[in-house]
Amino acid sequence: MNRTYSIFLLLCIIINSIFTACSNNDDAQIPNELIGDWIGICHESRGTSYLSVSFNTDLTGELLLESPSGAYNMAYFEYTMSGNEVLCKGTSSGTIGGGGTNNNFSMTFHWDTNRLTPINQYTQFILTKDGSIETDQDGNITTY
Repeated sequence: MNRTYSIFLLLCIIINSIFTACSNNDDAQIPNELIGDWIGICHESRGTSYLSVSFNTDLTGELLLESPSGAYNMAYFEYTMSGNEVLCKGTSSGTIGGGGTNNNFSMTFHWDTNRLTPINQYTQFILTKDGSIETDQDGNITTY
């Protein structure tokens, strides 16, 4: 009986080790260069829009879009990384597009160390940490 109990205990320890080592917690490492504030400036026919995004070390972030008319959109989100894509999911609200609150905010960025490019919305912006890249309404880099 004691031998059976020892074998059972040993099997439990081995199985626990396997499941702990092979957990589904495959969170990508977040590069330190991504953490912080990113700024995009877009010159449109009606004025200048600003997009700012902040990524925090606790995997949360904020987004603020300001249009030339003073309308805005804000979002609070959690993010993950898959390769060079930053996936953001959370809640947004604002006055652009009829206003209101969207509890299914989702946005993806492509990150390449010194640039952050929106993929599925606000694609006219290219964001940098120092706001040094300005674009036009088609996403082309400008020299204003």
